[in-house]
Amino acid sequence: MKLPSAAIGASLLLFSGLAASQGPELPQSQQAQTKVTTGTTDVANDKTVVAGKKTDEKDATELSLQAGGMSSEGNARSIAITGATNFRLRRESNQFKAAAAGNYAAASPPSPDSRDYTTTVQNLQGMARYDRFIDRFVLFAQAQARNNKFAGYDIRLQLDPGVGYAIIDKSNTQLIGELGYDFMYQANRMDARYKLDADKNPVLDASGHKLIDPDKPESYSIHSGRAAMTLEYSFNEASKLNAALEYLQGLNDTEFYRVNLDAGITTKLGKVVAFSFGESVRFDNSAAKLGKSKTDYITTANLVFTLL
Repeated sequence: MKLPSAAIGASLLLFSGLAASQGPELPQSQQAQTKVTTGTTDVANDKTVVAGKKTDEKDATELSLQAGGMSSEGNARSIAITGATNFRLRRESNQFKAAAAGNYAAASPPSPDSRDYTTTVQNLQGMARYDRFIDRFVLFAQAQARNNKFAGYDIRLQLDPGVGYAIIDKSNTQLIGELGYDFMYQANRMDARYKLDADKNPVLDASGHKLIDPDKPESYSIHSGRAAMTLEYSFNEASKLNAALEYLQGLNDTEFYRVNLDAGITTKLGKVVAFSFGESVRFDNSAAKLGKSKTDYITTANLVFTLL
């Protein structure tokens, strides 16, 4: 789903306006209240995962589950399932976070003679992160892994060490900045490396075998510099806005860069249940190497269950 340019502009204005109206204090967790998912359920999506709670607050153990799905029959036949789990453990100045998510969708032609479904979405993701808090600063190390059939890769691994700083920490507003390094290794799918003709069909050799495009590598790695900012704003005790903006610039390949923008609102429906709605924009300049679209626009809505 394409995100209108007006909506993106409004999100950026809201982000900058809230930031400009506050003064600095100490860092606080983006996980203090269950965070909205972005896109389809997404945990390994390059965006920043900010510092934890203030060091003078109590230790915490948090576990949440997000779930969503859809089924359609009749003129349109489709199914979609999404789910994720998030865990956070805070003890004094140390914090550990982990998350996992999966998404699947399939569709079938509206024919009474056919019940064959074609997969349209399929990915698995995982993330683990350690934070060490030192006054207004946080040192962190994060690892991510993702498999995405339709993005054209079997595995994408990322390592993200860095340092964060609390620019703003008010009772209802937190703004965190991060600087660091990103290492990415990607192993591409064979079916994403075929040479295609003008109609996007695989080109065959004289024996009828599909030809591999020499410009589509089997695998590659990128070293990047990373800068990110995350805003968390509470409208009241029940509703919260989360926004994140991240930029990654390739160092060994300066033509490579990525930009990730996320914005979402979470509203509590009860003690353990909340509703989340989010919008995401993902720009990946390296996607062109596999003949994929550089930009993805994603919308999501989920129920969030807080277990701990």
